[in-house]
Formats: sequence, C-alpha cells, structure tokens
Amino acid sequence: DAEALGIVGLGALRAGQAMRAAELLARAVAADPRNAGLLHQLGRALEACGDLGGAIARYRAALAAKPGLHLARLHLGAALERDGDPQGAVLQYARALQDAQAE
Repeated sequence: DAEALGIVGLGALRAGQAMRAAELLARAVAADPRNAGLLHQLGRALEACGDLGGAIARYRAALAAKPGLHLARLHLGAALERDGDPQGAVLQYARALQDAQAE
C-alpha cells in the first residue's frame, strides 16, 4: 500500500539510495496521488537524483494538496533558486515566513 511504500522509500532516501527512493515513492504516489507528504518526499528523491524539474513539479503538487506544508514550500524555494529562479525562490521563502508567523 501507499503508506508502506512511502516508509520504505523514505528509508532508501535517508540511506542515500536516491534512485530506489524515487522508484518506491513514485509507486506510493501512484497509489495515493493526493498525499501531500508522499508528493513532497518524491520531490526530495527526484531532486537527489538530479531531476530538478520533476522535484519542483512534485513540491508544487504537494502544496496544492496541502498549502500549509512548510517543508515542501522551503524545498520548493531552494529548488527554484538552484534552477535559476531567484524571484520565485524569494516568493516561496516569503510565503513560508508569512505562514509560520500566522500560526
């Protein structure tokens, strides 16, 4: 099931096995496509594999599913910065700060 695949995928990511993590987390997301946590972790795995565009798309999808997922917003900002979009990064960082202050 999606939760089990997500747990194993996150373990692979933490162990430095980015490709394996991306495969497992992609399967988890396929089983539960609106799960913001799984989308965020898949973004992290894709970023670790060097797929910055894929990571950005998954971070955005995670935020669409759960706008208050601050880590996804911070990772999106960092990915946008690495991708040469400093303005987009600043907007994400500012939004994360606004959201944190509102809590």
